[in-house]
Amino acid sequence: MPARKPTARELEKLPENIREHMKNLFHEDDGVRRSAVKKLETIALRQSQHAPAITQYVIETLETGEWRDKMNAADALGKIGSEKAIPALIKATRYVGPTNDKYSAIMALGSIGSEKTIPRLIRLLQADQYDVRSIAAQALGNTKKKRAIQPLIEAMKKDADEAVRKSAATALGTIGYENAIQPLLQAIERDGEVSSEATLALGGIRSEKVIQLLTRLLNKRNEQIRRSAAQALGNLESELAIPPLIKALQKNSGLRVRREAASALEKTGLKSLEQTPVFDENHEHYPFLTAIKHVKPSEHLKAFTRLFEDLKKPRYKNNSKEWWEAHAQQLRSLEPKLKQAA
Repeated sequence: MPARKPTARELEKLPENIREHMKNLFHEDDGVRRSAVKKLETIALRQSQHAPAITQYVIETLETGEWRDKMNAADALGKIGSEKAIPALIKATRYVGPTNDKYSAIMALGSIGSEKTIPRLIRLLQADQYDVRSIAAQALGNTKKKRAIQPLIEAMKKDADEAVRKSAATALGTIGYENAIQPLLQAIERDGEVSSEATLALGGIRSEKVIQLLTRLLNKRNEQIRRSAAQALGNLESELAIPPLIKALQKNSGLRVRREAASALEKTGLKSLEQTPVFDENHEHYPFLTAIKHVKPSEHLKAFTRLFEDLKKPRYKNNSKEWWEAHAQQLRSLEPKLKQAA
């Protein structure tokens, strides 16, 4: 059922600032209109009693505004999340032109997360344009509905476009149901273009079985799969992921893989060790030194040795004198522990 436009009496009961923002939805300046949509969105999220009236006015912008207004309105309606906006958003997805308001409407349907949006999104997953199919896959993932899983599995297996298959794999991880595990494993083995996304998607499915599977994937010959497996283990934020990640630091698995493993350790058990970041997180070496500080050298000397070797790589040779002095100070503070562990 479409949203009902508020009556004049109902509008009079709204706070003055809301009425002013509603008026500005139709201002001649597009910056004022854009600002009004964002402010109304914020109010609707914080003051739910005003959401129905705001939703209707934003729907009117979606239906009658210029393409930028339509895009902003669709984004706002998705965040507000009212099912009353679904008919207008579905109508907006039928636009045949190339403009972004159509894509925003598709994503908004996914953000609302209602079963009522699933049939339209599944239909869009069969659209002629690959970009529409890719966005529809993302939106289906955002619904987090079990009903979306099988259409996404089919798209991941059969769609002719790589971008669509990748989006479908990612969406399966976003939904996070265990019945997607086997199709994702098949994609990793059979579709090299999607293997990285499918591996990362496993990290969205929280189960011990997934940790075991990702641990095996850390031994794959394909470096990108190993990197994605390490990242996925970190995304699970489980202490069960710590041993395989430590092992990945010890092995000659490549600098990039060890970097991902160090970053993943930071997300997992290291959270429980009262970690204090050693350097600013914007620096590339930050994950390594975080891992160095918190992984016990007495238990993981090989991992430490690998991390120190990584810091000697040519990629770091042009860093500043201050950078190296900071490293030297950090390494000197750890040297006694390493000697003791040895």
